[in-house]
Amino acid sequence: MIGLDTNILARFYVDDPNDSQAAKQRPIARRIMIESPQLFVPLTVI
Repeated sequence: MIGLDTNILARFYVDDPNDSQAAKQRPIARRIMIESPQLFVPLTVI
């Protein structure tokens, strides 16, 4: 099970084409969110 933090969620939901780091990290966040069989979002992140 993968624990998600706010960075992964933000990269998955927010597409900022002007941010070079976001452009690199968004595909990774998408892969984690789509391909992982189980995800855990801690209460502190919600």
